[in-house]
Amino acid sequence: MILPKSIRLAGFEVKIIQDETFEANSGKVGYCCYKTQTIVIDPSFGSEEAVKQILLHEIVHWILFVMGEQELRNNERFVDMFANFLHQSIGDQLWNDELMIVDENCFKEFIPTYPFQVVRRKE
Repeated sequence: MILPKSIRLAGFEVKIIQDETFEANSGKVGYCCYKTQTIVIDPSFGSEEAVKQILLHEIVHWILFVMGEQELRNNERFVDMFANFLHQSIGDQLWNDELMIVDENCFKEFIPTYPFQVVRRKE
């Protein structure tokens, strides 16, 4: 499965690490580490769609962290529902095989202090 190697979010480059032993070792299928600017995903956990959903779930945690929304960031129900809606609405566009760059300039009108960029690389 092709997942992005990293995402850029509000000036942070967040590395995405795929670790097939993560769930067995930690009991979790995904994890955000804000200190090391990483997301760890266990790609062997389930179907391809499940892994995509897990990644979006962790990205939502990161977005809420950057926004300073600690209460929402710690609300797993909210994070999971938000990630589900993202996956339903734009998931197919995020997972194509081509390089996708979202230009942060197009969002300045809406989010002037939090530009972001998603970079996909072909493997």
